[in-house]
Amino acid sequence: MPKKLELKFDINLDGAIEGIRAISYRFKSGRQAGLYIDDKRISLVLADISAGKLKSVKEKSVDLIDAPQDNADGTSTIKNRDDRTIEALKRLFEGLDAKPSCISLAIPDRDAVVRFMKLPRLPKSEWAQAISFESKRYIPFEEKDTSIFHKVILPKGDLSSMNVVLVAAKKSSIDRLIHIIERAGIDLNVLEVASFSIIRLYAFSGQMDKEAATAIVHIGADKDMSVIITNATVPYITRDVSLKEKEVGLAESIIGEIRRTSIYYSREFSGQFIGKVILCGEADFTGLDDAISKELKVPVVIGDVKPAGAGLSARLAVPFGLSLKGLVKMEAEPQFIQGKKKIFAAKETLVDEVNRPLIATVSAIQAAIFFLVIFFSHSLSGKEAKLFKSRLDTIYAQRPAISDAYYKMSEEELAATVKAEEFRFSYLRNVTGNRIYWSEIMSVLARLTPKGLWFSKIIASDIMATDTSGKPFSRSFVLDGTAYSEDKQKQMQVVNEFLEILKRDGRFGKLFPRVELGTVYGESVDNDRITKFGIKCYN
Repeated sequence: MPKKLELKFDINLDGAIEGIRAISYRFKSGRQAGLYIDDKRISLVLADISAGKLKSVKEKSVDLIDAPQDNADGTSTIKNRDDRTIEALKRLFEGLDAKPSCISLAIPDRDAVVRFMKLPRLPKSEWAQAISFESKRYIPFEEKDTSIFHKVILPKGDLSSMNVVLVAAKKSSIDRLIHIIERAGIDLNVLEVASFSIIRLYAFSGQMDKEAATAIVHIGADKDMSVIITNATVPYITRDVSLKEKEVGLAESIIGEIRRTSIYYSREFSGQFIGKVILCGEADFTGLDDAISKELKVPVVIGDVKPAGAGLSARLAVPFGLSLKGLVKMEAEPQFIQGKKKIFAAKETLVDEVNRPLIATVSAIQAAIFFLVIFFSHSLSGKEAKLFKSRLDTIYAQRPAISDAYYKMSEEELAATVKAEEFRFSYLRNVTGNRIYWSEIMSVLARLTPKGLWFSKIIASDIMATDTSGKPFSRSFVLDGTAYSEDKQKQMQVVNEFLEILKRDGRFGKLFPRVELGTVYGESVDNDRITKFGIKCYN
């Protein structure tokens, strides 16, 4: 009796969609606008594109002036910021010789969170839940007022892990920007975080390091500095720092922040290093490039770009990068608006209705090729696949919830999943009754916490080791809290003193030798000012 051959496979549309995008970019034409609203001015860059190539570029800007406006009754008033912004936007778009087919706007880095995470390789059906759980330790905003996006990147040659780029912003901030744009009579197509616009620009210009990571430093008119560590268009680290209080020793402060970020990058991503620094934004970088290069021993350039025969200064890095949308292949490109649709769910990609017939055709071809490859390839490896499935059945039988996603996996994915799940289960079994050190940590924390400081969130985490001994390879402790003092100048001092207390305490330092200050920002509550902070402790 002949053997019954049963084939089960899952067609992944991601490749088809990427292929369609690549084809559409090749024929992209029209005028695209990149728009950026800073504290002091609004900048607009217009890029004329033909057959997927940049043909010409223009720029316009309007200053946001606080000057009083004379009224009919002889009095004068200063309009609020939103009204002034709306008027400036209307002036900016007046008299354009051609209406842009796509208008993109950037959210300042200070109003968003961008994080890179490395997770064990999981079935696609479990991505959303795992990423949602992990994201809680990185996002300082209230969950109900947060729009979160993620992009999963599966590294080539590594079947045991997956990379995730996480982006979050307050819904209230997004709504405010959209409201301003709509009141100005502008049809907005894209809303994204400024970091991605800057990365797109320097990927397009070819100025980033080809072998190692590049540190891009952007300083806005409001003296907010963003340090972006990127490699192959992926943002591995983004750090936002205010320079408003640092008029004296400004160059030293900038160099210090770049050094701290690059050291952190090399430590978090073993063996990786910064190969180049690009400076852009509103600051006067005269002499700073040489000073940074001398101090950090890496090439440093001021990021002026000369596309299509016309030069644009590094001041316009954000709007210029926005205007180039579709001309650069980005590994991660999360957006809060796409195609005039506001998105508040965790999405990876959106497919326009007009593309669906083409996608269906491509996916049908992809399915046929996939079937032929399966039929003529190593079909005799069924014994190994059966063994993997049997071992997975044994493992999943000991879990509260059982997923059938692995029945659709390839042999390589099955092997990687078996390894990850066997270790995960043995790890949990070994440490379940052995985590008494957390109670000790809580006791120490209660003793060390100073007056005027409260915790709003505490996240304790053990990252799995590479063996089954039950000893955690990485243990982390995240503290989110609030500092308050009637003397507002002392609020930051309370946070810094608490940081030093944690570093010096012997019992705490034994479990967490590394303690670092993360996000710090001021917030107004009931007409009073408080300081919100995040501290990460790890071994």
